[in-house]
Amino acid sequence: MWRVFAVLFLGMGAGCLHSPIPGATRGVVEIRNEHMFSDPKLNKGDAILTGLAIGEHTVLTAAHAFGYDPEPEHPVQVDGEHIDYSIVADGWAGEREDDRFVNLVSSAIQNDFLVLKTQAALDEFVSYVPLTKDRVLEFRRATLATRRHDTGEPVAIPLRKMLAPAGNEYLLAGLSASDIESHYLSGSPVIGEYPDGTRVLVGIATASGVFSHTSENGRERILRDQIVITPAYRFPFSELAE
Repeated sequence: MWRVFAVLFLGMGAGCLHSPIPGATRGVVEIRNEHMFSDPKLNKGDAILTGLAIGEHTVLTAAHAFGYDPEPEHPVQVDGEHIDYSIVADGWAGEREDDRFVNLVSSAIQNDFLVLKTQAALDEFVSYVPLTKDRVLEFRRATLATRRHDTGEPVAIPLRKMLAPAGNEYLLAGLSASDIESHYLSGSPVIGEYPDGTRVLVGIATASGVFSHTSENGRERILRDQIVITPAYRFPFSELAE
């Protein structure tokens, strides 16, 4: 999970909730990259992220699953099994640099998505309506579906407050420091509901850090223990047909 400090001018809050959405962990998978960096000396252990099966052969996760543009037969595991795959959509294609892992800029956050097409069928997948930019403040019961470090088990965590930055190019949500440290947050889906009960893919968690929030009355305060969510309307769903 990235650590960033950024200055943002934020708008209205969204997604008030008190309990997680039932079944929000369906389709949540482990993504394990055995060669995160092109330099073998930097690969001291597998990189582990969370992903979401959004089709029988389609997995959504964060672009920083790879520290460099993957080459053919780059070794990746899904739920502990090596898979044959192709890349359908990569928000960081051709733009990866090692310093992105240290200095994350807003354009990198906005495009931190990766979609893999697997040759073998996935055991379980889900289908959600993707959040659209014009409805960014309409969803409710926002739920982070992620995985624990200690057991690897999927868990659903309610997000009590979400903020939309000016331009709505990404979203922020508060999460306790202990939850940030104890879960594989990168690539974890955030699920919500529209008022009519329709399940919505809000986006995926891609970063964490400290942010400056300026309210509508111009008062500025520091928000700590925030996660950044790359919203679903940044993903090219038109390219993802099974």
